[in-house]
Amino acid sequence: MRAFDFELVDTIAIDDPWYLPNLMLTKAYGYVPQSFNLGFQEVRSVSYNRTGYRGKVDETKLSGARAVLLVVGLAEELPDVSAYDYQLEEVLRAWMQPRKRIFLHFTEHANSIRKRVSCVSRGINTRAKNFTQREYEYIPLLWEDPRGITESADLIVAEVFPNAPSGAPGRTYTMAYNRSYPAIESTGSVEVTNLGNEDAMPLIQIHGPTTGPVLTNLRTGDAIVFKDAYALTAGNYVTVDVENGLVYFNGNVDDSVHHQLKVPDNEWWTLVPGVNTIRYSSQASDPPSKAVIQYRHTWS
Repeated sequence: MRAFDFELVDTIAIDDPWYLPNLMLTKAYGYVPQSFNLGFQEVRSVSYNRTGYRGKVDETKLSGARAVLLVVGLAEELPDVSAYDYQLEEVLRAWMQPRKRIFLHFTEHANSIRKRVSCVSRGINTRAKNFTQREYEYIPLLWEDPRGITESADLIVAEVFPNAPSGAPGRTYTMAYNRSYPAIESTGSVEVTNLGNEDAMPLIQIHGPTTGPVLTNLRTGDAIVFKDAYALTAGNYVTVDVENGLVYFNGNVDDSVHHQLKVPDNEWWTLVPGVNTIRYSSQASDPPSKAVIQYRHTWS
């Protein structure tokens, strides 16, 4: 398992996008993280009876689930156990419900990228008594990471404009304040960097007015291609969800436009580690048409 040095970690937090604000596991909140381990990924053979992201039947090997173990101390002196101590434990139990799908946020060392790992609860142990160091009581928390990957906590966004004239470059920025929009010399393309060591699965929005849009990853040579006659009017957009193999209209996953992809030309692409140059072309486009690419740096 992979262990982390908590002397170099600023904070560790539990996040549920559909629940309350993050639970900060720091001494200021009554918690003292003792150890944090990411298990080895289980490598498994996977055969899909459907087309993969390259538009072909996908038979491949993927990294599977792994165990995630966090041991947390309750910052109360022993042997007296206060009611406050039990409240801290009950809060942890609320976050460890088996049906919860949470994210565990952490940094590996000072000034590093803040990361997150997706977790499903596999149990919370009862209090573990420690007779050599009596300052804390310890509670082991066990999750399973079903995806087997670690992502940047911040969402990265890149924008690219079709046939952009000089002075209207693409741009990238993180979805965090304060935002900065560094200039990128581009005519219809933008450079997107994945700092991880695993392919990142982007979520892409193509905004009208445009006809026959094509998004090409020049790094891999693959292209997401819509039919030549497929038209998006101003104010409308399509979403391409690479990870889940979905294409839908105006943010409504039930309004599929997957049939508008041009087969066999369409080959769904990922963002491989390093720099990916994404080009936006079409049969016809007018301002304010653009493609918005959202992704997270991805590690094994």
